Amino acid sequence: MWKKYEQLNVGSEEKQRALREVKETVLHRKLLDSSIGFIGKLAFGFEGPSVLEATKGPGHPLVDYWDCLKTMVRDFESQCGSLTQYGMKHMRAFTNIYNMGKWSPPVLGHSA
Repeated sequence: MWKKYEQLNVGSEEKQRALREVKETVLHRKLLDSSIGFIGKLAFGFEGPSVLEATKGPGHPLVDYWDCLKTMVRDFESQCGSLTQYGMKHMRAFTNIYNMGKWSPPVLGHSA
């Protein structure tokens, strides 16, 4: 995206549009990163960032119940916006939140 911006003619409408797109993308990424960090601190205190990045170790599945993880991600996206491809880097954080019992799926027919 940045490379495309640099190649456009200075002062052109297209270059201005590309710059707006870059700024919006950067802002969305910062918001996403800070939202995940904030959720980690709420769930685990100031140890949140290290807990969110922890791994289970070799031979263990990433998450125990994939359907619940998908539901959790959908819940996050409905409140905070799309994860996008960039946000997939936070999938470990979501699994750790779920695996450590800090989120449970809503009961069928009831939303959280």
